Formats: sequence, C-alpha cells, structure tokens
Amino acid sequence: MAQCTECHSSYSEGALFCSNCGALTKASNPISYSSSVLLAVALLGLILFWKAASVTSSSSTTVATPVMDEAALLIAKCGKPDIDSAAKPGFDPARRMLIYRREKVKAVFSGSDQKWHREDIVDAKTQKSLAPEVLRRRLPCAEF
Repeated sequence: MAQCTECHSSYSEGALFCSNCGALTKASNPISYSSSVLLAVALLGLILFWKAASVTSSSSTTVATPVMDEAALLIAKCGKPDIDSAAKPGFDPARRMLIYRREKVKAVFSGSDQKWHREDIVDAKTQKSLAPEVLRRRLPCAEF
C-alpha cells in the first residue's frame, strides 16, 4: 500500500486519486496526447495532399463533351415524343421523325444515328410546314 503525500493516509497501488482527500497520487501520470495530435496532423496533411493531387489531375485531363444533334436537342428541351421513328423497325434509317400528338407537331430529321439535322417541322395532320409563330405557339420549347 502507498501513502498519500497530502493527508498521509494509505491507498492501493495504481490508484489515481487518494480515497481520503482526492489528491493526485504519484502513480498517476498525466495523459499525453502528443501521439494523437501527431496522428491527426499526419492525417490532415495526407487529406490535403490527396485533394491537391486530385484537383490538378482533373484539371489537366480534358473530357470532350458530346455535341447534341438537333433531334436530341429537341427531345432534351421538349421531352420524349409520342412517336420516335428511330425506335420503330421498318422506318428509313436515313430519316427520323419525332411526333408530338397533343401539339400536332411532326419534326423531320435526316442524317444518321450520330448526327440528325432538321429538315422540317410540319403539322402532324396536314403535313404542311409550320410557320415559326405557329410552332412557338404549339411547341414553345422547340426554338431552333
């Protein structure tokens, strides 16, 4: 048994405090946080290095963004058409038609899967070309 330096009462070996007066014992050493702080600083440095490396590598690599053809642009602006001839078997592969039934609009494109170019936008029933002001009224999202 050890003896307290403050009140001279005895306490058990390995106790951190005196059971009589509460004073710190000689056995209790202050807890050292130096290794934890060192580990935290090392991790922070590693994270900062990783972030810096990822920023420089992503900025040096240029990714070409695909250019949307006119048919894809119309679909992106106006939504999925009611009928897309490219999805139907038996249609001419050099022509593509997008039909929006409620708006009574048919967009006709020529080209290929890689690049569709607008030929005309017609009335879905009469097959006559639509004037720009009529098209803006029927399908406002279809501005070319």
